[in-house]
Order: sequence, then C-alpha cells, then structure tokens
Amino acid sequence: MCVCVCVCVCVFHQVEPKDVEIMFNRQGRPAGFAFVSFVNQDVAHKAIEEKDGKHIGSRYLELSMAG
Repeated sequence: MCVCVCVCVCVFHQVEPKDVEIMFNRQGRPAGFAFVSFVNQDVAHKAIEEKDGKHIGSRYLELSMAG
C-alpha cells in the first residue's frame, strides 16, 4: 500500500471518503497532495473541521474545499 493511501485511510477513517485521487509528480512519486471526494458537503465539512491543521506523525495536514 502506498504511503499516501495509508495516510488517507488513517486520516479519514471516521469520515468515509467516496474517492481519493493522489497526485503524482513527473517522476511518478507522490506530489504531497490528493483530492478526496465525499458523499455530500456535510461530510466534507466534518472532515475539514476535524482534520485541518492536525498532524499525522510528522506530516501536517492542510484541508480545504477545492475550487
């Protein structure tokens, strides 16, 4: 399992994501961000409220709604 997928599973285990799209750089390595879709906006807002600004190990999480 990719480290990014593992982090997404750890981060969002309480608010179930509908889809996760991990972004990669030109070398095929994780770019450090992903787009996560949820079943509705309420669940998305809950995820942002609960997880934005938190740390998973040494990783800082910054969550926001995509344009």
